[in-house]
Amino acid sequence: METLFQRGAAILVTVVGTAFCASPAFGQELPQPSNVPDLHSRGGRLDYPRTPGRIPYKNQASSVDWRTVELQTLGNWRPKRKVTEKEVAKIGRKGLVAANGYFQATRYRDRWWLVDPEGKLFLSAGVNTFRPAILAKQEQSYRNHFTDEVDWANKESARLKGWGFNTAGCWSQAEILRTHDTGLAYTLIKWPGWEAQVGPLTAFSIEKGLGKTGTGNRRYKFGIMPVFHPEFAAFVEKHAEGLKRYAGDRRLLGYFLDNELPHPELDGYLSASPDEPGHVGARQAALDWLKARGKSPATANSADRDAWAGYVISVYCEKVVPAMRKHDPHHLILGPRLYARSLRSPESLAAVGRYCDVVSVHPYGWVVPRLDAYDEWSQWSGRPVLVSEWYAKAADTPFRNTGGAGILVPRQEHRGQYYQSFVMQALASRSCVGWHWHRYQDNDPEGGELMASNRGENKGLVDASFNAYGPCVAQMQQLNGQMYRIALSHLAPEPFVFPWRAVFVTLLFAAALVAVVLLLMRGVKGARRYEPQPVG
Repeated sequence: METLFQRGAAILVTVVGTAFCASPAFGQELPQPSNVPDLHSRGGRLDYPRTPGRIPYKNQASSVDWRTVELQTLGNWRPKRKVTEKEVAKIGRKGLVAANGYFQATRYRDRWWLVDPEGKLFLSAGVNTFRPAILAKQEQSYRNHFTDEVDWANKESARLKGWGFNTAGCWSQAEILRTHDTGLAYTLIKWPGWEAQVGPLTAFSIEKGLGKTGTGNRRYKFGIMPVFHPEFAAFVEKHAEGLKRYAGDRRLLGYFLDNELPHPELDGYLSASPDEPGHVGARQAALDWLKARGKSPATANSADRDAWAGYVISVYCEKVVPAMRKHDPHHLILGPRLYARSLRSPESLAAVGRYCDVVSVHPYGWVVPRLDAYDEWSQWSGRPVLVSEWYAKAADTPFRNTGGAGILVPRQEHRGQYYQSFVMQALASRSCVGWHWHRYQDNDPEGGELMASNRGENKGLVDASFNAYGPCVAQMQQLNGQMYRIALSHLAPEPFVFPWRAVFVTLLFAAALVAVVLLLMRGVKGARRYEPQPVG
């Protein structure tokens, strides 16, 4: 009986594990819609170095020479240890971690993870701007492929899931994803009542006419963010009430705050002009802060300047995050998408970590971020890290590729190799819980309605006519199908724990069964010894 019990348990584990590993999240290819063909690379000669194990890149198309960087891909990957199918399957077990019905962050086996609403461990493989860019020249192509937005969302969500992606990142078509279950988690940066897909500080600045529109973020004179403006806190509180509509949505991964806030420079705030509307309260706040530290503008040193950056970010978060949690206490706060100098500022990361659940970063400037960079971001903040924007462009497209922060590579297959190497490094860290490629779709290169950085760059997984960049996404799909296995390969194997409870229950069951059998046998013997007595 004990042997049968063990054999049945083994069969059950095998069946569950096989079913889980066959799911799209673990590499199963979904059929690509026949009406959305792959886009093949155009012809033409590109003069770039061809070195085995390395890929060529430029920081911008205008750079003179190609450089090369050694990348790790699945083709040359040698895992530190073999991960069993059973171990991979366990990640997708419901209730593995205590669930609260919403996405959350936790540590499990000495690594940061996200946890989905059912208690399964989750890594967020996402794509930004998951919405159709319908410019004048694109509208007919859109009509040829899709009947309406819901049809678009269903077909393209299936395609993203087939490529192994599970999240719609920043600036996506959130309302469609919220009201129609496409199987993708989604994120928000736009609050109800705002027309633009921006965060609270940018929305406030637009309403008050402060700063100017920049490439991806808001440009402020002297880099002074209006966080000390006397009306900012009330503005946030007024609009945060609208987040109640999302408070019960299990598909919402979380909220981004703003995008690429400028690094707060103390000297800039001390230079604030009283005649500048966006500088209201800024200079006085800096003077009061210095006075509390026993300093003045003349005696401030580098340590004060570093601490000031953290202070400004803390003031910003203190005015935004509690107002959000008041109306939606359930969902993750994903941070303000830090970049550039802020990623080298322990004080800024610590400030974000005090208020947010996850630190979102844009690691432009690194071809592939070092492992110790992830370690620093997580240690400084005390939080897991989400790469909320990154990408590479290819020169085998009609685009000029002269703007944007992503690197330039020669061909689409190099974009896919770059994706594999970048994500494998992120998975090797024990702090990265997701990566969101920027972006879903390229725009029409002749679309004059857009800013240059979004018009002339090959950032998307599909082109303006919804054709997939096949050599790129094929390698993305290959990597995404192995992401949990790769993450586990960098962790020590789970220590063997003798299953005392299972053994005790099994023995107790066996003992009870034996007792029942003995009682039945005794009853049979007693019946055989019974001899009926004559009557009278």
